[in-house]
Amino acid sequence: MVLESCSVKRLLLLIIFIGGITLLIFIKITSSSTLSGLNATIATEASEGVKDHKNSSNKCWLREENTILEECHLCSDKLECINASYVETIECKISGLTYRNCNKPTIQTSEKEFWLFQGSQFVIAVISLSVIQYKKKHFHKKFMKRIQKQLDSVV
Repeated sequence: MVLESCSVKRLLLLIIFIGGITLLIFIKITSSSTLSGLNATIATEASEGVKDHKNSSNKCWLREENTILEECHLCSDKLECINASYVETIECKISGLTYRNCNKPTIQTSEKEFWLFQGSQFVIAVISLSVIQYKKKHFHKKFMKRIQKQLDSVV
């Protein structure tokens, strides 16, 4: 394998490089998801043409102050579930209680879970590095014994 021929220094540099790329991607994702999370429902409706419920055809949440009473959840009431299986319960200041279709909620990981994942990946990388180094030393010793045996048989 290619990794077996690499020095420890190169393997460690590779691990640090991959970890750095992972952190950059994480930072990019978290910074963009913060902005997109605020306008997710408006962007979803504009891009995907989400159908609204009969009692929310006026889209009061776009022009009035509103409060989200229940985040995106699975429909349980027949009134809510007209065109979608997931809805958000919203209370507009003037129009009152209304429902808005939303996409299935995505699984959001916390920062703690992210660092647990990164830590586990680092531990796996260190274990892999240790196994490779052990195998490399073992094969080197075996190779040296074979050469010594050949030299002894010639002399």
